[in-house]
Amino acid sequence: MSISPTFDIRNYGAKGDSVTDDTVAIQKAIDAASAAGGGKVYIPGGTWLVSDSDGSGNALALKSNVTLTGDGAGDSVLKLADGAGSNATASSTTSLLGVVAGSTVRDATVSNLSLDGNQVNGGGQVSGWSQSGASSTNLLIDGVTATNFSGSGFDLTGASVHLTVRNSTATGNTSDGFALGGSLPALTFQDNRALDNGGNGINVGLGGVAMSLTDSLASGNAGDGIHVHEESGVDTGFFSVIGGDVYGNGGDGVHMRGIEYGGVYRLDIHDNGGSGVNLQGTTHIEVSDNVIHANAQSNDVPEVAIRNLGSENGTQNFVYDNLITGSAGSTFGVAEVTSDVASVEGSVIFGNVINGTHAGDISAAGNQSQVYNNSDVLIVRGSAGPDTLIGSRSDELISGGAGRDRIDGGAGDDVIHGGAGADRLSGGTGSDVFRFSSVSDSYRTATTSFTDRITDFDDASDRLDLTLLGLSGLGNGHNGTLKATYNAGTDITYLSSLDADAAGNRFQLALDGNHLSTLGAANFFSSITGTSSDDKLLGTAADDVLIGGAGRDNLSGDGGADRLLGGSGGDTLMGGAGADTFVYTRVSDSLRNDASGSYAQRDVITDFNSNGHDRLDLTALGFKGLGNGYDGTLKVVLNLAGDQTALKSLEPDADGNRFEILINGNHLYDLTASNVLFANPDDTRVDSSQPLTSVNATGTAAADTLYGDWGNDTLFGMAGNDVLAGSVGDDLLVGGAGSDRLTGGSGADIFRFDHISDSYVGAADLITDFTTGHDTLDVSALGFTGLGNGRDGSLQVSYNANSDRTYVRSNEADGAGQKFQVTLAGDYSHSLHAEDFAFSAAPNAAEIKVVGVAAPMDHVVLSDA
Repeated sequence: MSISPTFDIRNYGAKGDSVTDDTVAIQKAIDAASAAGGGKVYIPGGTWLVSDSDGSGNALALKSNVTLTGDGAGDSVLKLADGAGSNATASSTTSLLGVVAGSTVRDATVSNLSLDGNQVNGGGQVSGWSQSGASSTNLLIDGVTATNFSGSGFDLTGASVHLTVRNSTATGNTSDGFALGGSLPALTFQDNRALDNGGNGINVGLGGVAMSLTDSLASGNAGDGIHVHEESGVDTGFFSVIGGDVYGNGGDGVHMRGIEYGGVYRLDIHDNGGSGVNLQGTTHIEVSDNVIHANAQSNDVPEVAIRNLGSENGTQNFVYDNLITGSAGSTFGVAEVTSDVASVEGSVIFGNVINGTHAGDISAAGNQSQVYNNSDVLIVRGSAGPDTLIGSRSDELISGGAGRDRIDGGAGDDVIHGGAGADRLSGGTGSDVFRFSSVSDSYRTATTSFTDRITDFDDASDRLDLTLLGLSGLGNGHNGTLKATYNAGTDITYLSSLDADAAGNRFQLALDGNHLSTLGAANFFSSITGTSSDDKLLGTAADDVLIGGAGRDNLSGDGGADRLLGGSGGDTLMGGAGADTFVYTRVSDSLRNDASGSYAQRDVITDFNSNGHDRLDLTALGFKGLGNGYDGTLKVVLNLAGDQTALKSLEPDADGNRFEILINGNHLYDLTASNVLFANPDDTRVDSSQPLTSVNATGTAAADTLYGDWGNDTLFGMAGNDVLAGSVGDDLLVGGAGSDRLTGGSGADIFRFDHISDSYVGAADLITDFTTGHDTLDVSALGFTGLGNGRDGSLQVSYNANSDRTYVRSNEADGAGQKFQVTLAGDYSHSLHAEDFAFSAAPNAAEIKVVGVAAPMDHVVLSDA
């Protein structure tokens, strides 16, 4: 095994005193390493000044087979001297570090250091790294920060094969943070950050090749967060952005122009000046599984815009499975935008949750554009146990299920149903509705309270929906009214019915604070109720609740977001304008009888509109979901004429009755889990209409593959050689026993080891994407107290250049003969510091230490948060 020599720049005369110009000395070290056939040029901690070059355009020129590395970004700093780049001559510096124009660098690395452009005291236009007019093969830029340059942080517009840029930051530069372009086959661009630059955060000129960015952060840039453009014409570019955060930029979050094929996947895009995603003249681009919210901060534009580009059509783009929440400036959630509608066509927009926009959810008037199965609320359903459900900025419909749940709606106009159990409810900001469908949701007996508590009820905007209980508002507590009393000692207002049901239970609800003088009729839903006869009930332009009772009733909601309950009997229901909900509380509400062939007890819904966010609420019926009509599922069947759709069970009861609803129109493909609401089919876990809740996944004794999602996920591999991938969010990954492969993804991730046997010499875990300064190695349960030589409670850090692996290990075996070790992909020999670990507290010399007894440690995981 050969060991690459190290060339310390101090041995070539570099001073690093922030005064001496070290250009010549550092370049000598680089040249010496190259002449020797390769080696590591070491930049120790300190600030090393460099200045105008000898005509190459670079203050420092990287050479083939050279690794230029420091002690970490912020510790080892290469800084342009005052005035560098200001001479308008051929020898003027255009970049601090790069490749000489017309040449090719092969098998080279720049890592673990900062490049400082000193633009306040400089001149001209200087970038941090440049290979414009040059080329590279197998170039790695890892853990490098480029800041304060009058040009771009990283100019990567030259031709490169197998270019890898990871864990690097461009911040405070006058132009773009990262400029990529030219020919870049086999590009790896991962875990990079573009912050507060004067141009675009990441500017990509595609040049007709395939590229992707993974787990990028683009924030605070004056232009677009990520700007991608293809100048050579359509049918030549493929580009994808996968994972990451894009927010607070002056322009669009992600702007794609003239791209054929690719997509935007699993990003959090918010608070940008323009659209969250702007597709201009693109074809076959997917925008999927993103959280897009509060954009359009500077201009009234859609959250997701699909536009033409001159004569280029925007065609056949797909926007699906996103959570989109608008700001005051958001016109639509998704919109085709053009002066010539025919030039934006064929968009397919489906499966999104869209709310908070002021002009509407979707505008898609192009030829052959399709819009279906989009919802206006995110649906979250709790388990049978005690859940903690925390909403987002979106409008949500949250049902706690059984158990003593804690529900916080967060932002948005939420509907919260605690369900059975004494729940603690908070609407958060927005105009929220607290719904109760059964006395057992919140009640007291003669001796015991099972009362829900609302911690932040806002009398000015929040409402209580007690219509299914027959409770209409305040009064003396009898005949459908609630009596309000205030307990000054606990600062709680109680709303109580004094009429008990057959089981002796009386509805009661607790509101934090004194609401006696502020709570009024506007805080309660009232119902328009029928009789046992055939009734005709007509709603108003407001949000009404129409309850038909027995008989063959005719209910018409008119305007507003109405709730229609036909009750028993074959009813005719028309929601009218607005997002209406057709509610069924018993199977007998709508029946077909197979024995007699009678349809007399079957309801007909005349105007169900899925694009208008109508929905069917079947949560009280016990059906599991849509399916073949058997085993508790309901089947969707279109008649031969194609003008009526039946939603039916194929399992009759002993009398031949089975549940069935008839809906006018063809709804074969637009009745989905987003508009047909069932109770949670798996009451052992939390369920959502979008995969936005945090994942809490546990493996088995076998080799498992566990994936996280958009939330802050917790993945436990347990035994076996597992693969854990956290994706977006601040994730906790615990591999457990076995030799595991761990990938945190974007966010500040924690890799925790609870036992020496989790990762040891011979069966060590591999972390593929550890980011210093963000991620954490948690070894606090193992008794290690710091970094050192691997003895006396310390861990040793070493690097193997041949395998490109960094080893964090103990040199002392435990009682089973195992020596702890975890492996990191890449070189962390100079960048991994104690701040990247969670160690055990060092023992206090004044305390008595009991040898061999580890301190107890609690690991708390919020359930279903």
